[in-house]
Amino acid sequence: MAARASTAARLDALREKVAHAALPDRTALVLFGSWGRGELTIDSDVDWALVVDDPDLPLDDPRVVRAVETVRLLLEDEGAPPGGQQMFGGAFHAWRLVEHIGLAEDDSANLTRRMLLLLESVAVTAPEIHQHVKRRVLERYLSRQSRSHRPPRFLLNDIIRYWRTIAVDFEGKVAQDTRAAAGEDRFVMRNAKLRTSRKLLYVSGLLPVLLCHYVRASDMVDFLDEQFAEPATDRLARAFLHLGLPEPGARTLGAYEEWIALLSDSGHRAVLEALTEETRDADAVFATVRRLGNGLDNGLLALLHETELGPVTRRYVTI
Repeated sequence: MAARASTAARLDALREKVAHAALPDRTALVLFGSWGRGELTIDSDVDWALVVDDPDLPLDDPRVVRAVETVRLLLEDEGAPPGGQQMFGGAFHAWRLVEHIGLAEDDSANLTRRMLLLLESVAVTAPEIHQHVKRRVLERYLSRQSRSHRPPRFLLNDIIRYWRTIAVDFEGKVAQDTRAAAGEDRFVMRNAKLRTSRKLLYVSGLLPVLLCHYVRASDMVDFLDEQFAEPATDRLARAFLHLGLPEPGARTLGAYEEWIALLSDSGHRAVLEALTEETRDADAVFATVRRLGNGLDNGLLALLHETELGPVTRRYVTI
């Protein structure tokens, strides 16, 4: 909750900072990652994008180019810049997220932007555009959903695909790091996030879709819209309560809170960033990460498989 309050305060300050920036009409400045989850800690990245909701405005238009450079300068002292995969830190068209789902045009960058827009994003400017794009994405996924009390498979499969993409890309980044200069080994920190925040984000996307088992087809877009407007941990807490597991829910979220606290400790974070695949197993901080990851696994598996949601999970996720 302290991280969430801090994130809200920094977002308010950031909105004032960019209030007079000359951003083009029908664009929204959106933040992703820990900003979108309300979990800012020390040294959090600033994954941002200018979302262009005007298909007739080219990304190389001088107005867009100037806006991107303005935003980059305004955000440069807010935290580490986006990573080197070039998914964020620039502009992209909203229509690509909606129209290119699957097939060759839906590359890794497009999938990641669409999923993170749904699962962990927050608007700095033009929240109405941000919300409108999210709604259009959901409507696209559910455009052929005609049956009530059936999780929408189109959206479910894409959330599963995104999780698998994260896992595969993790290995790709490990291989990339081995070819990089000395000191570029980020295996342990990436592995720690995969065990904790990435996994929680994945399940927080699965759960609202699986809970459509209780929802009429005509209400599903509204239901999912409301669910995805909440932070990931709130979606998870709501599911634990709805399915009658308050105590396992408290333990699971307690483990996640320990993870956020660990990231907020500059000493512990420095240890994780300095560890390598060869040195991690002997380190006490990484042992804590492994324990917290196992605690999350146990709670999330109980939620998905040991409640009345179990048959739904087995039918729609594992087959």
